Amino acid sequence: MLNNDLYILHFNDVYDIQEQVKDPVGGASRFLYVLNQLQKNFNTLTLFSGDIFAPSALSNIYRGDQMLFPIQQFKIDVACPGNHDFDYTLDHVESLFQRSNIPWVLSNVFNAETNQNFAHTLPYFTKQCTIGIQPIKIGFLGLAEEEWLGQIVEIPQNLIAYEDYLHCAERTVKYLREEEKCVLIIGLTHMRVPNDHNLIHHLVEQKIDLVLGGHDHMIYCEKIKQSLFMKSGTNFKNLGIIRISLNEIVNKDLINNFIYDNLSNEKQIFELQRDLTLNSDLHIQVSIINIINSIPQNQDMKQYVDMKIEEYNNQKSKVVCYANCDLECTFHEVRNKETNLANLYADILRYELDAEISFFNSGTLRADDVVHKGIITYKELDKIFPMPDQIVKININGSDLLKILENGVGKWPNFDGRFLGVSGIQFVFDPTKPQGSRIVNVKINGNDLEMDRIYKAASQCYITMGFDGFIKIQDDQYIIDKNAEIQILQTVLRVLDICRFHEELQLLDIQENEIKTLEQLDLKNHQINHYNKIIKGLTKIGGEVCPVIDPQIEGRIIKI
Repeated sequence: MLNNDLYILHFNDVYDIQEQVKDPVGGASRFLYVLNQLQKNFNTLTLFSGDIFAPSALSNIYRGDQMLFPIQQFKIDVACPGNHDFDYTLDHVESLFQRSNIPWVLSNVFNAETNQNFAHTLPYFTKQCTIGIQPIKIGFLGLAEEEWLGQIVEIPQNLIAYEDYLHCAERTVKYLREEEKCVLIIGLTHMRVPNDHNLIHHLVEQKIDLVLGGHDHMIYCEKIKQSLFMKSGTNFKNLGIIRISLNEIVNKDLINNFIYDNLSNEKQIFELQRDLTLNSDLHIQVSIINIINSIPQNQDMKQYVDMKIEEYNNQKSKVVCYANCDLECTFHEVRNKETNLANLYADILRYELDAEISFFNSGTLRADDVVHKGIITYKELDKIFPMPDQIVKININGSDLLKILENGVGKWPNFDGRFLGVSGIQFVFDPTKPQGSRIVNVKINGNDLEMDRIYKAASQCYITMGFDGFIKIQDDQYIIDKNAEIQILQTVLRVLDICRFHEELQLLDIQENEIKTLEQLDLKNHQINHYNKIIKGLTKIGGEVCPVIDPQIEGRIIKI
C-alpha cells in the first residue's frame, strides 16, 4: 500500500454501462479499471450516492438487473439510493437491493405499513477504518429530499412515509456520535444543492464532516463551515477521490503521480483538485478525475458490457403490446390533424404524471409510417420515440395555455412539428384567421377554459423551455422538472409493458390471441385500472399476457 491515509472513492448518478462517444467517455469497464487500481494500491472506502438501476436503454429491458454485476465488481462499501432506483415495483426494488450485496442506507424514508426503513434499507451504517495507523469508526446516514418521492410512480404513494431530512439528520448524527462513538460522520445524500446546503447549515452542534451528494449531475466541491460538500459528476464519466489525513498531508503529489503513471498521462484526466482543512484534526485533499478514452478497460467488464448490448439488440424483437387498430404516424397526418397515436401518447403523459391535461409537439413522433394493427415490439416503439427528451409536469394558467395552443396551429397547413397532440383538452381552430388568433374555442375536460385558473399539465422540455415558438415556462412553475430524468420511451414502455412488471397478470385465464377487456377481467383495485383510458384489455401472444391498445380519434382537435 502506497500510503496509509484514507482515500474515499465517490460517485453518483450512473446509468449507461457502455462508453459514450466523446471524452470523458465513461463506461463501466474503464471505471472499474480505475477503481481496481486505486483499491489495490491505497487504503480506500468506496461510496455511492444514488441512481444506478435506471433510467437507461438497457433498464427498459433488464429492469435494473444489468447493473448487479457491475455493482458487485465495484466493491461499494456503502450506498444511498436515488429516486430512479425506485422506478420499479417495490418487490423488484427490494430484490435489486438484496441481490446487490451492499449496504443501502436511507435514513428518512419509511414503509408506511411496517414503519421500517423503506425497501429494507438501513437507518444508518457504521464501519471500522484506519487513517494512518489510527483505527476510527465512521458513521453513515442516507438522506432523500421530499420533492422526488412524489415522482415515484410504480410504488403506491400511500406506502411511502417521509421524515424531514433536517430532523432526521439531527437525530441520526446525534445517535452516531453519542451512542455509536463515531469519530467521522458521512452523509450520503440524493438531493438538490440548496437542500444539501440547508443540511450543513442546520447542524450546529452535531455536524456532518462530509456530505457526498447525488441527484444534480454535476461536479461540485466546497467547504461549508467545517464540512466538505461534494458531488462527483455523472454516468461513469467522473470519480471523486477524497484523501483524508489526521495530520498535515505530506507528499501531496502522490495521487497525481500515481494516476499519471497508472491510468493516463493526459492532463485532461483531472477535472478538479483542491486542498482543504476542515479542522485541526482533519486535512483533506480532493481530486475529481475524468474517465477518458486513454484509460485502459477492465476486460472482464468489457466482455460483460458487450454481451449485454448484444442481448439488448436481440431483445428489440420482444412483444410489448398488441394494437387492435392501425397507428397513424406519418408526418403529413400527425403534424396536421388529430391522430390516434398522438392521442395515445398524450394520454400516457397525462395519466402517468397524474395531470389534468397534457400536450406535446407532434415532432416527437418520428416513424413517418403507419404502424399496422397487430403485435408491437420494442423495435417499433424505438422507431416512433427515438428522440431523448425529458417529460415534465408544470402549473400553467389558462392564458398561457391558450398561447401554447395558438403556437401549435400557428404554422398550419405546413407539416410543422409544433402541431400538438393533447389529452384532457379539446380545441377548435380556424386556419383562415391570422396567426396568434386562430383558436376559436377550448374545453378542458368538458369545461370552458378559464384564463386565470392554474392547470396541472404534463408536457416535454422541448415545449416548456420555449423552443419552436412556444412560451418559456418559469422555474417556479415546475412540479416535476427535467432533472427528474423522466424519458419519453421509458415512460411509454413503463405503461405499455405493464404486464411484465406485474407477474400476477401472467396467471390470468386468457387463451392465445384471445382479447379480454378490462371489464371482462374485473381486476379490482389493480394498478392496471389506472391506465384504462390507454389499455383496453389483455391478450396472450407466444404464451405471454400483454396489453391491448385501441386508440381512436375523439374530436380533440377540430378544424373549421
